[in-house]
Amino acid sequence: MVDDESPSSDNKNITPTETANEEQAGILAVASASRYSGPIPPPDMFREYENILGGAADRILSLAEYNQKNNFDISKNILSNNRLNISLSFIISIAPFLASIVSIYFDQSPFLSGAFGFVGLVSLFGGRKATPQAHSSEADE
Repeated sequence: MVDDESPSSDNKNITPTETANEEQAGILAVASASRYSGPIPPPDMFREYENILGGAADRILSLAEYNQKNNFDISKNILSNNRLNISLSFIISIAPFLASIVSIYFDQSPFLSGAFGFVGLVSLFGGRKATPQAHSSEADE
């Protein structure tokens, strides 16, 4: 038996622009990518980790929690060290002024009182230039 359909009805005419569009669509699909930032992947990728290796999701969460705790502890230690540094800097800055006052009270040489006062001023205003460099080197590490 012979079909009544003509052979041209099964074949559609493909123009070069349609072929080019199909090729471009294929290239776009190959070029697409996804990425994320942070310790925990997106839900679909997270599920895939668990499907590939059982318990991987729990390990990823444990690692993220550990990193968060560690970062918190480091920040806490830096803060407490900064408080100690500020306290010691204050004591070191005030000590020459107190020595200058004591020197004046006990009628010591004016040169000694002036030297203590000068050291106090230098410690107050000269030390501020080094502070931003110290913080920037800590932030880089």
